[in-house]
Amino acid sequence: MSNYQPTPDIVTKKPEEEKNNTIDSAIVAMTCDNQFSTGRYLYMIFHSLMSMIAIYLSFRCNGKFRFSSFIMALLFPYLYIIYVLATQGTCGIMSSCESKTESA
Repeated sequence: MSNYQPTPDIVTKKPEEEKNNTIDSAIVAMTCDNQFSTGRYLYMIFHSLMSMIAIYLSFRCNGKFRFSSFIMALLFPYLYIIYVLATQGTCGIMSSCESKTESA
């Protein structure tokens, strides 16, 4: 029989506890920083919707794919929508609505 005696828990657990505490605190810090608050989530949805509208206007107003318009609509949707509405109007998007109200 061997006379194996484990080392005391105080000695073996101390470095592990410190390591686990630093890992736990790092995980908590990362999750707190990366959590989506309601405002961020709503902004992401609104920005995605505006990007889709801007890309649609890019195709509709140009009549074909233009890389520069697509990139501007994708990266700066708010500015692109304002620019298109100011320079080219609605590009016929509202014409179906206008014709229904005029005939009624």
